[in-house]
Amino acid sequence: MVPPAVDRSATPLLEMRQVTRHFPTQPPTEALRGVDLAVDAGHFLAIVGPSGAGKTTLLNVLALLDRPTSGSYRIEGDEVAEFSEHERTAYRAGRFGFIFQAFHLIAHKTALENVALAGVYTGRPRAERMDAAAEALAIVGLTDRSGAYPPTLSGGEKQRVAIARAICGEPKVLFADEPSGNLDSRASGRVLDALDALHEAGLTIVVVTHDPTVSERAETTIEVFDGVIRPGARL
Repeated sequence: MVPPAVDRSATPLLEMRQVTRHFPTQPPTEALRGVDLAVDAGHFLAIVGPSGAGKTTLLNVLALLDRPTSGSYRIEGDEVAEFSEHERTAYRAGRFGFIFQAFHLIAHKTALENVALAGVYTGRPRAERMDAAAEALAIVGLTDRSGAYPPTLSGGEKQRVAIARAICGEPKVLFADEPSGNLDSRASGRVLDALDALHEAGLTIVVVTHDPTVSERAETTIEVFDGVIRPGARL
């Protein structure tokens, strides 16, 4: 299993122009305010900033987990505002992978079974899903733990199982929200090594983090503050 070949065409894989996201609180919350952002295929982007700055909102809009209030968001040149809800769901399931701080593993299923769940909504036969799951676990170095249940795994192992699940469907983009947030330095290093290997193989990665050891691995780091991207991104 390898990520899809990187398309180095002129069109960014993900592109925002003047994107806003407002929430109807009292007073209204302007989580994103006129964001411009382009992410090329095969790139590793880190999004940093203080709590409440809009980092996770930006990730959620990029990953089709939320809708912008205004502005243009294009994926591979296609305007997201024109997607039906079915198309948004299919895009998330077929082309995006997700890693979260909380792992979200099912305790009564083995590591292999947890990873194989990634293919349930794609219609792949069970045998193919299990083969793909075994390959994904091998990529993150957990073949020997494929039969283990989540309560017996360390925090770092749980996160690597979550990474395997995220890449099992061969996504075009891997989105991660604080992937090292619950881990000690040793476990975090192993998780970051796995992300590095995936990036080197051509996978596009977008990660939100407070951890400088994560952002140091990225090609580009942007800082979000009060809903805008501060100038001076590290390229």
